[in-house]
Amino acid sequence: MMPYFKASWSWSSLLLAAVLSACTSTFVQVIDPASVPRQDTELVIHCYISPQDTVLTAIVGQSRTVLGEPAKKRTGSTPDATVTLSNGSRSIELRYDDSQKVPLHRVSARTFPILAGKTYTLKARLSTGETATATCTVPAPVPIAAGRIDSLPDLTDADGRDYYVNFSWRDPARIANFYRVAGDSEYGTTRTETVKGQPVTVAIRAVDQVSFEDRLPCLTDQNQNGRSMVSLSGRLPFVYSAGKIQARSPVLVNAYLLNVDVHYYQYHKSLERAMRAEGNPFAEPALITSNVRGGLGCFGAYNRSKLTVRFR
Repeated sequence: MMPYFKASWSWSSLLLAAVLSACTSTFVQVIDPASVPRQDTELVIHCYISPQDTVLTAIVGQSRTVLGEPAKKRTGSTPDATVTLSNGSRSIELRYDDSQKVPLHRVSARTFPILAGKTYTLKARLSTGETATATCTVPAPVPIAAGRIDSLPDLTDADGRDYYVNFSWRDPARIANFYRVAGDSEYGTTRTETVKGQPVTVAIRAVDQVSFEDRLPCLTDQNQNGRSMVSLSGRLPFVYSAGKIQARSPVLVNAYLLNVDVHYYQYHKSLERAMRAEGNPFAEPALITSNVRGGLGCFGAYNRSKLTVRFR
């Protein structure tokens, strides 16, 4: 009879040893940059137009390649670009302006009004000949039907409450619509300033943004076409304690509904997916959409409606 020996290694131990052995081996492959296909820079356009604009602005820059000489760090528009906006019957040039914190191309909207239903074309051209174009159509406004303010107990203050706003609207039937919601609040408050070496309390009128759950609040009317729609809840930025608003009346909450075109929606939704995947090694790469021919970026349009609710 053959002697019997009890195995001192289980299958799980063998598997763990194999994994650890694989982890200790390092595979490094050095790639010669000369073997990588050369990628030239491209024009990058960011421009959004609306009938509510008082100034038409566009940022036209250039992309940076992964390989090659590092580009000089630049934000905003390049002065080398010639930027024109046309509506099919007339056009206007957006002039380079570096007087702002971020250089851009701009022109007064009074000289070139943006109208709902019209299609506009943006064209950018560099002195070296590179050209990029994009088109978009301005959607019609969608009015806000009603706004509502609710509250919840503040988890960090037993006597405090957090307040939220949401609003509703009727989606136009038989057409696809894309939306973005926003808001701000106006209220009186005080701040301390130093006058002749002495602290002085000064009354001011403040405007703060409403936070819509820290997300890009873009949505579509898919499966809700022609129905009543409700926005996400936006948190008001006030401080409340013991049921009292630490802000002076009147407190006004402004709700904004942006009816955006498909290019605006697709671009910002792709940005949202990319931000969610950032830093996650298991997430699939998120591609950023673009409607710019001959370049990258987005040229989109929106039409904004507004509803003001007085906080009571």
